[in-house]
Amino acid sequence: MFNTRRFFFFSRNKKYHVYTLYLFLFSRDILNTDMQHISTNQKSNLEALCTLSDTPKAVNPSSLTKLITEAPDPETALRTLLESMPSPSHALKVKWHKIVKDIWVIHHPHVSELLDLPIAANDISHTNALNEALEFLNIIQNKPLNMIQENKEWLVSPSDVYYLATQLPSLHNQPAIQSESEWQYLPLHRLRNSLQSLRLVRRYKNQLVIVKSRYARFLELPTVQQYYLLWHADTYHIDWSDYAGVWGDFMRIVQEYLPLLWGVSQDKEPDLSIDIRQWNKEVLESFQSPWQQEGLLDQQPPQTALLSLVRFQSLPTALTQVVLKDLFVRFGIIYGEGTLFAYTKPGLQLLHAEHNQDLPCNLDLLQ
Repeated sequence: MFNTRRFFFFSRNKKYHVYTLYLFLFSRDILNTDMQHISTNQKSNLEALCTLSDTPKAVNPSSLTKLITEAPDPETALRTLLESMPSPSHALKVKWHKIVKDIWVIHHPHVSELLDLPIAANDISHTNALNEALEFLNIIQNKPLNMIQENKEWLVSPSDVYYLATQLPSLHNQPAIQSESEWQYLPLHRLRNSLQSLRLVRRYKNQLVIVKSRYARFLELPTVQQYYLLWHADTYHIDWSDYAGVWGDFMRIVQEYLPLLWGVSQDKEPDLSIDIRQWNKEVLESFQSPWQQEGLLDQQPPQTALLSLVRFQSLPTALTQVVLKDLFVRFGIIYGEGTLFAYTKPGLQLLHAEHNQDLPCNLDLLQ
């Protein structure tokens, strides 16, 4: 919105008079252009909502349209807007949510499908999952990685695995040791596998290279959409059993029955400490039936009975590593140290959406 006090201040100085007038006209043109993109009905709805919400006089359809269109995503715009007015009722919040999303979409036609998640860019912009994926992609854009074939599987070469380990943020504080195989750095293998499932990178002539068109499309998406794509790929399009060692068959069932995993979070509150042992107990109870149906809890022949018992008793180790640390911590779903952790508010919002909604598979958004 144009600042009249600033205008008159600059106007006292003849040197800036013409320049300030230009800025005034330019700002007015921007607002007019923004308003031209919304329908008469939307403008009327904005005016009505401003009246019903008892907004300050400075908050008007023109200023709101500019705020909405310049926001990185609709949720950010909605939060900023609601902070500028007295606390509205739930019904008014619902109406504001709808019109904010509708106007934002009009001005961002390159976003073909918006997820209806109550998460804003600043909620997830700090997460390791997002930052490492962007850094990984940037590295490969500047320097394709060599790949070698081992046991019919293509892996990043040991020298380039070492190079990546020294570059990615989460590994900066860990000793980077020259590896013999990419499998020795499971977080890197999992990240690379996830990005390949999104078809952002691919193997070409024994090198891992960027898929330029999809990468450009990915960078155009709002931050929340990028985050969800990475989450969706890591959750549904890579095989957790590859990273679970001797507990792989148990983790395969967990991934096939993810609603049971999301259900564990349904009665949780953000920022309240939870003991990892209690969380593991709830997961074990939730998955006992499907594990039993698959025969994983049956008594084995005498020579393997002890191994079966040890595997099940130590299963919490795999759940803690593969789910809590390698997924939930990386995506900012939880935070904490030692045996205690707490859910974040956006983390719970995402898990609740996974549990209660039929969220789309968005891999095709990068076409």
